[in-house]
Amino acid sequence: MERKYFYFGLTTTIFALGINLISIFGVVSLYVFYGGRIELAVLPFIIIHLLYAFTLPLTAKFTGKLGTRTSMIIGSLLFIMSYFALMFLYEFDFWPVALWIVFNAAAHNFFFLSMHYFFTAFKAFAGDIHHYAYI
Repeated sequence: MERKYFYFGLTTTIFALGINLISIFGVVSLYVFYGGRIELAVLPFIIIHLLYAFTLPLTAKFTGKLGTRTSMIIGSLLFIMSYFALMFLYEFDFWPVALWIVFNAAAHNFFFLSMHYFFTAFKAFAGDIHHYAYI
């Protein structure tokens, strides 16, 4: 049983590492795309996290009805769709960034809410999760 949770923690950590690496290089790509204007490169990330914060209470019940596994799968697919939209950044100006913001904020709601719920439920079940927090 503990091995299953170890692999879950490891895969979610690797997934989060991939998301963060894409975010770092996304800032660099947007910085180059917008001609060296850092405020335009960082603004989409601020909007994503504000949308995530404001829509989290609205999607929490819906995520709870779907279940942890289904919500994480939907969140993963939304992350893939959001980064796929950025592939068209140099062909179009506004729409790829707008789609990326919407899909990424929705993906944060589905994926990270379920992940935090799962680890909280595991902590209540197992009594201690400190060794998984360091992965």
